[in-house]
Amino acid sequence: MAQMKDLERFFSCTFLVEDEEQLTGGHIKFIELYDELAFIGFIKDEQKFVLVLEANGSEMTTLEYNVDYACREILRHSYLVGVFELNGFMTEQNREDYRIAKEKHCLQEEQEQQEKERNKRYQTFLALKKEFEGEKA
Repeated sequence: MAQMKDLERFFSCTFLVEDEEQLTGGHIKFIELYDELAFIGFIKDEQKFVLVLEANGSEMTTLEYNVDYACREILRHSYLVGVFELNGFMTEQNREDYRIAKEKHCLQEEQEQQEKERNKRYQTFLALKKEFEGEKA
């Protein structure tokens, strides 16, 4: 398949036979590079899939978009979300799941930051207490 050879050159990778079989007969909707990852969105048998490649490598994962939880970490990047939405690869439910997952992630990061600050304040308190008690003696 000529299209596969073009993609291999573009991504500096080699497709496995099962990946070629999966894309064969499908219609590629978008190809997107992001950091070390490459995304090929395609439609086969009226189902939407995304083949995720490690650019300049050979590791590949296929994501079905009715189970987008598998790629929530990837979809934290708003640019990619825009690409997926623009090409119709995120349903309303996917968008809602993604929004909830992103809010949870932001909340978790915020809580971790607060915990670090609390620990830092406590360490400062202990240091000052030790210094103060040393002056009293």
